[in-house]
Amino acid sequence: MRVFLVCLVVGSGSGCGSAPRSGTAPHAGAGASAAVGVRADRPPLAVRQLERSTSVAPEPVPYAPALQVQPYQGDDIDDQIAMRERLVAADGDSLDRVEQLVEIANLYIQKGQTNRAERAYILAANETGFSKYKRGDEVLFRSAMLLSNRGELPQARTFFHKLIKDYPSSTWIADSYLQFGDYFFAQGDSDKAAKFYEKATQIAEQRTSGYAHYKLAWSLFRQGKHQDALRYFIATTQQNFTRDDDLHRAALRGFVYAYPDIGRPDRAYQALQRLDADAAPGLFARLGEVYAARGMDEQSAQVFEALAELVDRGAAQGIEVSEALSARARAQLADGHAADAAKYVERFADAADAGEMAYYVADAAWRRAAQAQDIGVAADLWERAAALFERAVDLGGLTPVQIVDAEASATVARGNARVLHSAANK
Repeated sequence: MRVFLVCLVVGSGSGCGSAPRSGTAPHAGAGASAAVGVRADRPPLAVRQLERSTSVAPEPVPYAPALQVQPYQGDDIDDQIAMRERLVAADGDSLDRVEQLVEIANLYIQKGQTNRAERAYILAANETGFSKYKRGDEVLFRSAMLLSNRGELPQARTFFHKLIKDYPSSTWIADSYLQFGDYFFAQGDSDKAAKFYEKATQIAEQRTSGYAHYKLAWSLFRQGKHQDALRYFIATTQQNFTRDDDLHRAALRGFVYAYPDIGRPDRAYQALQRLDADAAPGLFARLGEVYAARGMDEQSAQVFEALAELVDRGAAQGIEVSEALSARARAQLADGHAADAAKYVERFADAADAGEMAYYVADAAWRRAAQAQDIGVAADLWERAAALFERAVDLGGLTPVQIVDAEASATVARGNARVLHSAANK
């Protein structure tokens, strides 16, 4: 079962929100539980290793410029290399030496000896006759890529820069811009990265265009330009150049990360359907997690409730029934209705993964209890959390770590409830 775990990720200070205050009962800024000194931190064996990450970072996509060479057909490669090296040593014509050195480098590429290939390409690029060589841009690009792969980034950038300057119409120009963009993106300089990615998007090169749009979107996102980021994420998913499924899926998830700062939750599902109808339910679930991770509890509850309704209507294929239950229970908790959340748990008690689902709803109830401002509300939530942890164990399907954690958490939660009830009656 894929469960919604954002409240776990963001900790007790945010994510699931704070319970409504009622009446004039005493409360404290950190919650009524803290005011009376009860234990609100989870026991040591908590579920951190089981959390689903909502970190905002671009996902790796399979872009890498190919360094393939035309396969050599003929005599032994080593004999060919030796013969061409003799020609280089004896030939007085610089252009001829360039051609022989390039062939030597290509043969070393076929042998997998990239360091020797790199040296041969660089020797060719340094020949006085190199400017007359018809495929000089390819030599510069191969030299730069081999240096880059070896971590020699300053020298690699020198070759990329020479390629851009001397061969503005080269097939490898877009790749060179992308290499500069990736370098600055990795350094955290999103402004410079965006400039190079944008240059790459302006080149009609199908092989690189999708990746360029995708990384430009992330660079803009890092700059806080979320509206522009959304535009480029959409462009990555919708243009004809997108042929790679991994890139398409990564761009959809990037759209979800950028959406909360621009779009409304009640329009999100329709927007996701327009991008990819099949992927929309799963992306909608992720959007609920992103809202919660940012402390946007009202919006998160709207998404989770809408998702559960979609599943009830059979309109969200790919989302399990018990997963939708977890979503609706989390929505109820965010709205302060812990009793309703517990009812949803029982509604699907026969599901194979009901125990796991109850476990995560219990964790959400714990965090709501820790944040509740009203002593009576907090006491009720601690009771609910204890009951849900106990029910999760009864339903089965938990890992040994989860069982130990659930039992310990139930004990602490019941103790907290007793302390708060006692404080409320004084």
